Amino acid sequence: MTKEASQLIAARSKTWITQALIELLEHQSFESIRITDIITQADLTRQTFYRHFKSKEEVIEAYISELYQQLFTQIDALTKPTFHEILQAYFTYWSQQRPFLERMMQSGYPYDPIRCATPYVQKILIGLPLTHHDDARHKAYVESFVAGGLATMKNLWMHQGFQETPEELAQTVAQLINLPDHTSSD
Repeated sequence: MTKEASQLIAARSKTWITQALIELLEHQSFESIRITDIITQADLTRQTFYRHFKSKEEVIEAYISELYQQLFTQIDALTKPTFHEILQAYFTYWSQQRPFLERMMQSGYPYDPIRCATPYVQKILIGLPLTHHDDARHKAYVESFVAGGLATMKNLWMHQGFQETPEELAQTVAQLINLPDHTSSD
């Protein structure tokens, strides 16, 4: 078997495992799902599961990572986006992921939005004018603060049933950090 064929099979197996777990979450709590349930649903072996993942938590974390990569792709496609446009893209993307987020919430998955999201959100914020200071250490704290805040806002929004629009949330964040002119790009 060629290296390319091997990589294709591995990627396909990881996808099937992830899909199986997400499907099981529709009818079972996260805690009650066993590795045996996942491999049965995916029609794979236990060895295949453990070749790719250490736990069912790792499956979800890998899937969340994929979701953030898709978000990065959407943001990267924007031409010279303003902070406001990035915020709107962030919340719009997560509103599109609402079925998955609701499934996670209803399944009892021990989701820590700050731990899971902060590194990804920080990547989105790198290079944005979030502060008027040039001190790199100060900027790192501001980026960390905003990243944690966005992750927590997404979690609260999810728990409150996605009542606000992405635009409303983008405006709220922009007002909270009080940056000048978030809606125009220069």
